[in-house]
Amino acid sequence: MHPKRTGRGIRMKPISYTSHANKRIAQRGIQPDYIKDTVYYGDKIYSHGIIAFVMTDKALRKNIQFLHNPEKTRGVTVITNQSDSQISIVTAYKNIGSFKKIKKEA
Repeated sequence: MHPKRTGRGIRMKPISYTSHANKRIAQRGIQPDYIKDTVYYGDKIYSHGIIAFVMTDKALRKNIQFLHNPEKTRGVTVITNQSDSQISIVTAYKNIGSFKKIKKEA
């Protein structure tokens, strides 16, 4: 189970998935546990009105003891809309270089 995190404002909010996210996650074979691990332990980027979470190598090393499958979680990127009450997953994909790309575009 994930401990509660308060440092980044994420406090185990409920996670919901858009129909687009469900379709893409299934197509890409990304497990729900990897999505949750990335949202709760990955690096957070604000960009163009969305919040992206990326499981960078640094985040992976820092939180390895909490992750379900560190090798499979590496590079997972989750694009979200957040409200005060929940996190809505818009899409997710795996790309080890996505942190730099999203950060550059922010």
